[in-house]
Amino acid sequence: MKSLLIITVVLFVGKKVECGAREEIAARVVGGIGVTFYTKDEILKILQCTEEKAFKKPEDQDLLWSSGRQCVLSNSGNKGVQALSMYSNLNNCLKKGNSNVDQLSEKVQKRAISETQEVTDKAIKKISACKKSCDAPDSAACREQCVEIFYTILKQNINKPTIEDICTKVAKDDLTQVEYKCTYQTLVQVMKIDSYQCSKIEKI
Repeated sequence: MKSLLIITVVLFVGKKVECGAREEIAARVVGGIGVTFYTKDEILKILQCTEEKAFKKPEDQDLLWSSGRQCVLSNSGNKGVQALSMYSNLNNCLKKGNSNVDQLSEKVQKRAISETQEVTDKAIKKISACKKSCDAPDSAACREQCVEIFYTILKQNINKPTIEDICTKVAKDDLTQVEYKCTYQTLVQVMKIDSYQCSKIEKI
């Protein structure tokens, strides 16, 4: 349910720049990438949550992903019950193919990291350099100073074609027929997945 969203939110740092690059990214997630389950304001809350956690150790990709997952779940608000229901339905569907949500997420995460490694490395170097330049590296002021740098890199590299490319590779090379079918049935409830060609792949 949340894998494609996590690809987008998992690497962020920063604090209070709603009128800057973070807001542009949130708008792109909804308007460009096609997420429908969350509003732009809800995406902003998820980003802020992820930023605060991940900024402590931006080079730790496992921390980035786990922070993204935690923040998606903890910021679902009144959609939490619906989200948990979709999670449960997805897991039950995956069991028919001897899989589960954790296995599915691991496949998506592994592919996403592989396909975005160059961008990730670039962003980490920029963030690390920015932190070192701060008088108080762990302060909110430092996060504010560094966030625009990160989001600028993200804006240049994370867009619908990027998601399409990752989605296609995951669908063709990583997922079983059951995993693909179950994932589609869930994603159609949270984003405009039919606007992606990867949603039309025939799995045998």
